[in-house]
Amino acid sequence: KAVLYISQGRSGYGGFGSTQTTILSLKAFTAYAKYRGKMKEDGRIRIYANDQEVKEIHYKAGQKGRITVDLKSFLEKGQNSITVSFDQTKEALPYAANINWTSLTPNSSKDCRVDLETKIASKSAKLGETVRLSANIRNVSTENVPTPIALIGIPAGLSLQPWQLKEMVEKQVMDYYEISGNYLVCYFTELGMAKSKTINLDLKADIPGIYKAPASTAYLYYDKQDKDWDAGQEISIEE
Repeated sequence: KAVLYISQGRSGYGGFGSTQTTILSLKAFTAYAKYRGKMKEDGRIRIYANDQEVKEIHYKAGQKGRITVDLKSFLEKGQNSITVSFDQTKEALPYAANINWTSLTPNSSKDCRVDLETKIASKSAKLGETVRLSANIRNVSTENVPTPIALIGIPAGLSLQPWQLKEMVEKQVMDYYEISGNYLVCYFTELGMAKSKTINLDLKADIPGIYKAPASTAYLYYDKQDKDWDAGQEISIEE
């Protein structure tokens, strides 16, 4: 019952809340895995997708290792239901479903305490020109919020200017930054009630083409399950 309770607290990002609670949860699962290191008895698993049986698996007492099943070919567009049934055994095995999907702009969480909005000054630019991309992160809660983070999507073909990022840290526009893939990740110690921070980036047009940035997002470091999303900006760069 304890393991079931902990597993139900797992977020879509794989964690269990803060870093500390995630570590404790993993320690608990490790101890449980040692205790349940192998099947105690024979059994059968039946898996149903949308009320149709799609897989039947038999396992033997003493068998070790996990059993994996790929269900993607049995799922339909829209809402789906998956059922796992155990029989020919007295005790069901622990199981988990790993579900991944892709969206250009994911849905924002209504519980997110920060809001992010991005805007690009021009939808087109000449090679070598600079284009301003602005991002505004705002506290929409009724209290100060700790450790907000903004991931600003940068269109491929445009490049950040290191001197500008360094200057923003020196002027305390943001507390720290890092570059990860096509994202500028901006860290803030806190954001006061109803306060906002604006990041103005002068991006250099380096490579001709038509580009769309990945969706930008903002959230609190310890509340990764609640994010606000903003559609990626688009630009055309001409020679």
